[in-house]
Parts: sequence; structure tokens; C-alpha cells
Amino acid sequence: MGIKDSKRKIIRSRGYSSDLVGKQYDLYISSYKVGAVYLADRIGDKNKTVAELCCGIGVATIELAKKFKNVYVVDIDRSVLKSCETNIRNEGFFEKVEFILGDVSN
Repeated sequence: MGIKDSKRKIIRSRGYSSDLVGKQYDLYISSYKVGAVYLADRIGDKNKTVAELCCGIGVATIELAKKFKNVYVVDIDRSVLKSCETNIRNEGFFEKVEFILGDVSN
């Protein structure tokens, strides 16, 4: 199985959008969509602004942006954050999300 086939398998098995951007390794360590939906539902008040630390390629960010007023995301890896931006833009939530390149331990 080639890299493209492996990526497609991960995307399909986890219920991600077929146009999700990210390297194969980024997909392996990304949040499961079902977990992100559960988390967003548990937080509650939809008028809140939430922050996601170590956002990765934005799988959870997409679900948070669907449910909350604004989302701040932080990641230390510039290329991963760029993939997150692309995925958020593709889903139509770019105006609701602020992207921060940085170390969450600072």
C-alpha cells in the first residue's frame, strides 16, 4: 500500500473530510473526529471562545469552530499549523479561528 492509499484509508476510517490536508504522520496522530465532537458538546455554552493547544492539522479545531463563537489554536510546528489553516479555510471557518505559532509551555 502506497502513502497516498494509506492516507486515504486513515481519512476514510476516521470520518475525516476527503480533502483534509496533512502528512501521513500528521494524520496518524490527529484527533479522532468523534472525540472532538464529544469534547465540543461537553464544553457547553456556544457563545464561548475556546483555545486548542497543540492543534495539529485541525481535526478537533473544525469541530470546535462549528460549535463555538471563536477558537484560538496553538502549535509549535509551522508546517502543521499551515495544514491546520488550510483545513479550516476549506471547511469555511477561517474567520472564527486565530492561529498562533508557539510553544504551549511558554
